[in-house]
Amino acid sequence: MSNDAITKVGLIGAGQMGRGIAQVFATASFAVTLCDSNAAALATAQKEILISLKKLQEKNLLAAQSPDDIIKRILFSQDLQAMQGCDLVVEAIVENLVAKQKLYGQLKTMMQDRPNIIVVSNTSALSIATLQAYSPNPQYFLGLHFMNPAPLMPLVEIITTAATARGHAQMIKELVEKKLAKQAVMIHDSPGFLLNRLLVPYLNEAVKLLEGGVASRDDIDKAMMLGAGYKMGPLALLDFIGLDTCESILRSLGADTAQDHYQPAAMLVDLVRQGHLGRKTKKGFYDY
Repeated sequence: MSNDAITKVGLIGAGQMGRGIAQVFATASFAVTLCDSNAAALATAQKEILISLKKLQEKNLLAAQSPDDIIKRILFSQDLQAMQGCDLVVEAIVENLVAKQKLYGQLKTMMQDRPNIIVVSNTSALSIATLQAYSPNPQYFLGLHFMNPAPLMPLVEIITTAATARGHAQMIKELVEKKLAKQAVMIHDSPGFLLNRLLVPYLNEAVKLLEGGVASRDDIDKAMMLGAGYKMGPLALLDFIGLDTCESILRSLGADTAQDHYQPAAMLVDLVRQGHLGRKTKKGFYDY
């Protein structure tokens, strides 16, 4: 299949990543269906996408398009059957292997007569090979990992396995770079892929420094911003990503590599248990 044959894109999961990716495709003139079983999540997604688009318009980053024109390209639906009419389906639900396997089973049953349907996952750490085995068309399955926030971050990781059809990843790369105006890196399936394999242990080490009393929260963040040139300190970045997401990635890395240094810092685990997940709950290492 050529990427020119992809005109209708489905997103499953209307959380922060799902709605951000939906916005990216809609801005690139694709017809998009954003699906979630939770009506409140869809209502929030519609509101947040419009807010995001208006901010981009204020910064002259939408070219000649208007936020209203872009959001009209997105259909918000609670019906998974809406994925039937899509050429490309991006799964962006919770980072839970059992939940993803259940969803793929539903898609496989629905799409038995769609041999060319492309289903990809935006997972940030789960094994692509494991998910691939449950997908409707394994040869067309791969990881398509957008960074958060998807409308602003230019990087997309494309993760393949030995079972990925020859030429398929290159086709997806061309779609990402030519139509979505992103930059792609190609990765063979490995725990944590590339970015998170490097980034998340660094974030975890910052938490260990804080809980050990080595330095204050503000000084840890200041050191990395002023000394290493980072735009955001590690503790502020943890809040931005979501503490629960980072804990999940660490546990996945630990399970997949059997390496102890991926054990989440005790302070990180405690904050997650208290429901302090960062910006999305208005409290994490910082208050918002």
